Amino acid sequence: MYSDVSRRKFLKICGVAAGSVLLGSTVVSSKELLQAAAGKTKYAMAIDLELCENTHACDGINACVHACKTVNVTPPNAYWMMAIESEHITFAERLPRPCMQCDNPPCVKVCPVGATTKRADGIIIVDYYRCIGCRLCAVSCPYGVRYFNWDEPTKERIDQTRAESWSLVNEVWEKAGKELKFDENDTTAPPYMIEIPRPHGVIEKCNFCLHRVERGFDPACVVCCPSGAIKFGNVGDPMSEISQILHEKKYIRLLEEFNTKPNVYYYNTGD
Repeated sequence: MYSDVSRRKFLKICGVAAGSVLLGSTVVSSKELLQAAAGKTKYAMAIDLELCENTHACDGINACVHACKTVNVTPPNAYWMMAIESEHITFAERLPRPCMQCDNPPCVKVCPVGATTKRADGIIIVDYYRCIGCRLCAVSCPYGVRYFNWDEPTKERIDQTRAESWSLVNEVWEKAGKELKFDENDTTAPPYMIEIPRPHGVIEKCNFCLHRVERGFDPACVVCCPSGAIKFGNVGDPMSEISQILHEKKYIRLLEEFNTKPNVYYYNTGD
């Protein structure tokens, strides 16, 4: 199944200017993917678009977006997770869009100083001390998921971001009539901030909440989704929930024709 979303429209929705290349969203088989990952640790995300669309408590708020902001205290206009709602997307009413953590990431190839690298587990990370802010990676990314940090992080901005975002997450859960078992103030369990504050003048992006994953916790967007639409796990483990989903379900990946081989999968698209 193909969407009719152009790259220009897709990135315009995300707040990024770009050229016009068709955005293909193809239903693909998981056999080759799971065979290639077998026995390795390789992280991926799978998003149930049907559940996502039926999460009426999220309408106009999007808990995943603000959970991400709470945990990673991103700058005011930077969204490591974005929930795209547009009439131009034919296969979803709401499309959560984190970094795709591509197997063939163009951002890694174009970085002139090696600040962007791909870990063995598939997560793409940025060395904020090495980054020179040239923004070639942002230009090369077809998904518009990279943000230049224009601001110096301050305690006041961090506190305000966390307070505002957390109140919105709680509003979604209260509207859904559920109890959120996630304490954004609990620093003894999953740390709520990344270890390295991002200074002014660097590129930043979603890293699947690596500081949480390395301590055995799911990304914040996964935990704070009231419908459980966002799944995360190791596709190298055939018994993991995400492996079972990708084995049983038809799914799409965005911009397949760019050969980026993203590790974010969308299923229950109505196909």
